[in-house]
Amino acid sequence: LGGSAQAAEGGVGAYLLGAKGPMAGFTPSAGLYFQNDTYFYSGKIGANRALPNGGLLVADVSAQSWLNLPTLIWVTPAKILNGDLAFSVTTSFGEPRINANLLVNSPRFGPIGRNVTDSEFNMSDIFINSFVGWHAGNFHWQLGVGGIIPSGSYVLGQLSNASLNRPAVDLFGSLTWLDPTTGVDLSAAAGFTLN
Repeated sequence: LGGSAQAAEGGVGAYLLGAKGPMAGFTPSAGLYFQNDTYFYSGKIGANRALPNGGLLVADVSAQSWLNLPTLIWVTPAKILNGDLAFSVTTSFGEPRINANLLVNSPRFGPIGRNVTDSEFNMSDIFINSFVGWHAGNFHWQLGVGGIIPSGSYVLGQLSNASLNRPAVDLFGSLTWLDPTTGVDLSAAAGFTLN
């Protein structure tokens, strides 16, 4: 009666959760736009949990990362169901800094443990996106599909990888209520990622 279990490789999703920010559902008028976001992360997990990372088994991990996400957005003059058709491409880069207790299971010597630190500046995978955006008064919303193309500098056995080296497809929707007189923006986004 048992079924199969499925999960993201290494327990890590292929894109930054919450990557949508202010005006998440807003689509500008036709034209070419540039957006640049910088993402900072700091986290720690204790020694009582082991995680696969870069083909290695690690525990007692602390990580500090920064990623820069330059994005080129093209809103076309084309309409789909009276919404504006748009495309975007993001090529990110950054430097994950990882400190971990490492366990390498060597066939010749058995398990070998040591403390390692890894910090490498590298490229992440390319994220392409297509979406349609609509407007009704102060309400703005989008529906779209995006894809990750494995293209970054992933190195098996290296802890500091900005790339995950695997394809993914993301279906998403976002909604924004924007009052231009007060500048108040209420935005929400939801997505479903297939790794």
